[in-house]
Amino acid sequence: MENNQEKKRSRSLHIQKTLPADIRSVWQAWTEPEKVMQWWGPDGFHTTIQVMEVQAGGLWRLVLQGPDGKRYPNKSLFE
Repeated sequence: MENNQEKKRSRSLHIQKTLPADIRSVWQAWTEPEKVMQWWGPDGFHTTIQVMEVQAGGLWRLVLQGPDGKRYPNKSLFE
C-alpha cells in the first residue's frame, strides 16, 4: 500500500530546461500572473489566473478555457 509521500512523488512534476534568457526574465515569466497568462496552456486556450502565491505553501489556482468554451480548473500548491 502506498503511503502519502509515495503518492506525492508519483504526482510530482520536475522540469529542467536551459533557456537563452537571463534568470530575471525567466523568473518573471513563471511568477507574474500577467506574464504567465501570455504563454501558459495549449494553442487556442485562454488562461485566467485567480490566485498565484509564489512561496512555500502558496496556492496557484487558474482556469484554462478551450476554444470551444469548455473550462478546465487547475489547482497547484508550491512546496
